[in-house]
Amino acid sequence: MDLLERIEGIVEEARAGADGPMPHSSVRPDDFYVEAFEQIAGVARAERERQTRAQGDSR
Repeated sequence: MDLLERIEGIVEEARAGADGPMPHSSVRPDDFYVEAFEQIAGVARAERERQTRAQGDSR
C-alpha cells in the first residue's frame, strides 16, 4: 500500500467517523480534519500524475 492509498483510507475513515467515533479511537473528527486529509490526498494525487507524465515524457 502506497502513501496515497493510506491517505485515501484515512479520508474515508474520517468521513465515516463524521457521524460518530472513528474505528480506531473514540475521537470524533471535525470538518477541519476531514478537509485537511482531503487536501493532502489531492496533493498526493497531483504529484503522482506529474510523475507519471514525467516518466511518459522521458520514454
